[in-house]
Amino acid sequence: MTEHSHAEHRWPVDEDPSRAWQTVPTMMDRFYPLEDIVAVIDDRSTAERAIQALRDAGVSDGDVDVADGAWFAQAARSTVQRRGRIARLTHMLETDESLLVTRYVEEADQMHVIIAVHAPNQDHVDRVRAVLAEHGAWEMHHYGKHVILDL
Repeated sequence: MTEHSHAEHRWPVDEDPSRAWQTVPTMMDRFYPLEDIVAVIDDRSTAERAIQALRDAGVSDGDVDVADGAWFAQAARSTVQRRGRIARLTHMLETDESLLVTRYVEEADQMHVIIAVHAPNQDHVDRVRAVLAEHGAWEMHHYGKHVILDL
């Protein structure tokens, strides 16, 4: 499997969340940050400690995206609203991807932080999962090429 760069699908967290739909990582019109682990962390200060621990474990800053809850929730809702009528209707069909996004939005609405860390192979997945778990992360999922793994 060819590894791709996280830069190909960085979350636009420095931009207005209402425009995130233009660059949010998708596959077949669904939120799908390929080769990333997405997780929820309690608050920004805990996320910052997790980021430092990820750096200490060899993860580069360019492979980590952190979205405050308000930004993530608004970006997700804006993405759905920007779709055409048919795409909005098909979005209502439950898939693993849509159920996960719903959970992430629910957590974001409670002002929890959503973190994405690029993990292109099993070694990275194991390291990142361990660091995030040490910092109390939950709803951890790795978006692989063909499957989403619950970590």
